[in-house]
Amino acid sequence: MDADVKYAYLDIFTAAANATYQHLINTTRFETPGSNVESAIYKDQIPNIPYLFGNFDLGIKFKKVGFSHARLGVNYHLNYVHAYYLKWPSLGYSWDKNEIPQQLSHDVSATYTLKNGKYNLSLECRNLTDERLYDNFLMQKPGRAFYVKLRYFLSKY
Repeated sequence: MDADVKYAYLDIFTAAANATYQHLINTTRFETPGSNVESAIYKDQIPNIPYLFGNFDLGIKFKKVGFSHARLGVNYHLNYVHAYYLKWPSLGYSWDKNEIPQQLSHDVSATYTLKNGKYNLSLECRNLTDERLYDNFLMQKPGRAFYVKLRYFLSKY
C-alpha cells in the first residue's frame, strides 16, 4: 500500500507526504520442489526490506530577495523508516536478530538563484539532528553533513 499527498500554493509554498506499507511474505512452502519438508522460513517476513517508511517535505519560495531577479527557496525534509530485520525473523536467537532500528532523519536546504536561474548557490544540511542512521546492510551512514553547491548555466534561455 502506498499513499502520496501533495499540495502547492501558487509558486510560493509546497507540501508533500508519502507513506508505504509492504507485507512481503515468503510463500515458498517446501525446502525443495517435490519435498514434504516445510521450510523454516515459510510465511516469514522477507528480511532486509523495510515494510513501513515514509517522508514529508515542506518548501517555501521568496521572490525578489536582494535583487529583482533573485529567488530564495527553503526546504525541509523528514524521512522515517520503521525497524526491520536484516535476516530471517524466525531463524536464530532473539538476542541475535540484527534488527535495523527505527530511523528518523531531518534535512534542511536553501537555494539562492540570481538572473532567473543562471547563477545558483545551494546550502544543505543532511541529518540535522545527527541521528544514528543505517543502510539496509546495517552499515552506519555518515552523521550530520553540510553541502555547498554552486551552479552556473552557460546558456539559459
